[in-house]
Amino acid sequence: MSGMLATLSGAASVASALETLAFGAAGPVVLGGFAFQDFEVPATITLPVKQAVAVHKLIGGERVLDAMGPDYGDIAWAGVMLGAFAEARAQALKAVADAGQAAALTWGTWAFTVLPYQLTLKEGFQQVAYAIKCSVIRDDSAAPAGGATDLTTSVTQDMAAALMQGGAALSATLGGAQSAIQGLAPILPGSAGVASALASVAGAQGLVGAIAGTSATVLAGAGARAAAAGTPVASISDLATATTAAGTLAQAVSAGGYLGRMAANLGANL
Repeated sequence: MSGMLATLSGAASVASALETLAFGAAGPVVLGGFAFQDFEVPATITLPVKQAVAVHKLIGGERVLDAMGPDYGDIAWAGVMLGAFAEARAQALKAVADAGQAAALTWGTWAFTVLPYQLTLKEGFQQVAYAIKCSVIRDDSAAPAGGATDLTTSVTQDMAAALMQGGAALSATLGGAQSAIQGLAPILPGSAGVASALASVAGAQGLVGAIAGTSATVLAGAGARAAAAGTPVASISDLATATTAAGTLAQAVSAGGYLGRMAANLGANL
């Protein structure tokens, strides 16, 4: 049983770049400061959308319906954490749920502010299956209504969050983009500043993606060597290398989630 789990864990490392970066074809799944990796990334995310409707019943049976805007149901998904760090990853996700605070949720081109309110964990040997539900506070996928102040604030806050999540490995890349965007303020919807900001974000996305790709390649190599040796890791050196690469990949994925939301926000304001 442990051998099978070790093989699955190695396969998870090999699949990391594909599963983590390609979800929704536009970005990873990020909840607050937690970036889902490997088989943690869900195959699907449930997003119930309906229109809030007030029904007025008139004499004679006629009805008048007033549409009051979208009324989102809970966003929910599930996945599994595998390997020696499964329990630590589960604890990190639990901390997000325990905080009881609003958190940014992004995947693909979607972006929401949510409150994670239910987390179910089913633990086994080096594996933790999870299921999570989030109540929607606000849909951030569309550009915020308002003026230049709202757009500028949203973009600069997301860039600051990306810089914080990116850590030292991405500080130079994201720091340069942050400076460029700050120099464009105020960023008026429909102005040339929006296109310039979007170009800076796109450049940062490309560099962050390249760093993530390099880290994923390193992980895949370590996973392949471990699989060939029939052990969780091929050597102590590989373990250290893979640990560093996994940390860099996690930082790149987390930062990339915020960059994806910035790109969607700016693109809607071109």
